[in-house]
Amino acid sequence: MIGFYDFREAITGVMQISKESIFSGLNNLEVDNVLSYDFDEMFGFTSDEVMTICEEYGHPDKFEEAKEWYDGYRFGDAEVYNPWSVLRYVKNGFKPNTYWAGTSGNDIIDKLISNSMEGTWDELDILATGGAIPHMVQESITLKDMGSIDGDLYSIMVMAGYLTTGFKNKVHVVSIPNQEIARVLSRMIVSKKSVLLPSLVDALGDSLIEGGMEAIGWNLYELFASSAGNAMLNDEHSYQAFITGMLMHLFGRYEVKADFEEGNGRYDIRMKRRSGMHPNVVIELKRTPIDASDSKAESDAKEALKQIKDRDYTHGMTGRTLLYGISFRNKMPTIVTETLHL
Repeated sequence: MIGFYDFREAITGVMQISKESIFSGLNNLEVDNVLSYDFDEMFGFTSDEVMTICEEYGHPDKFEEAKEWYDGYRFGDAEVYNPWSVLRYVKNGFKPNTYWAGTSGNDIIDKLISNSMEGTWDELDILATGGAIPHMVQESITLKDMGSIDGDLYSIMVMAGYLTTGFKNKVHVVSIPNQEIARVLSRMIVSKKSVLLPSLVDALGDSLIEGGMEAIGWNLYELFASSAGNAMLNDEHSYQAFITGMLMHLFGRYEVKADFEEGNGRYDIRMKRRSGMHPNVVIELKRTPIDASDSKAESDAKEALKQIKDRDYTHGMTGRTLLYGISFRNKMPTIVTETLHL
């Protein structure tokens, strides 16, 4: 008599690797992954569960912060939080950090990013600034084909927890789920772009939000001095692209965009608050000749600040908004700032 048994194993954070031989000793498996609808709420905490955790540990006010940092994963029809990160967040006194990073190896993803085509870097920048890119996730691949199929990178990143998947205008898309992953990926991408001091990247974002001009100037100079060759700094767009890349880790708190139309013109960089009490930020850049005087650099920075207001680059923003006019003489920034309450 032949018996039939239903063996089911659900594994999160692991890519399904397909067998290649008909002589496999293990086959006819029932597999659940991030696209499956069975047990979809079981792979993480729901919003109600995280709210309950925050309340029971005396910090209901931390729910929005937990959501910003650890929510956003989609399993089947359920949106869930990273359970490991939420528990570490609570255990460490409700201090947000990249707790999930380092819990597993990322050698495959690191290698795929390193070997990516030029267009992939543009897509990674879209993802890092809060955008989504259309992509149909492959549920399984073979080891032999890993890295040779267009799009393997994103499929593996979804299954490993670096990206989440969903639909936008009925099209399958992938995106970064939350602030924690934005920071993990930004550090990975920044390291691939030869930025030598990734700690400065976090410091730059923090100083722009806090409005500390001295810290902003120091961080900008150190980043450019350690990472940007003189030959690449040949126009305003070069500075814009470099700084925008350094701000990608702020996704979650901000919608970071560069070189888009708003109001009556085309701004350089806008950081629109997504939630919470963070200020909005608008940055306009100018390139000043390296042999120009201090007064000329300050005049150009003031002109950049005036341009933000004259062309209404803050259109659509509400609440406290920090404006920065920045001129660069090669790698040396001159900064003027103003705060609006919109």
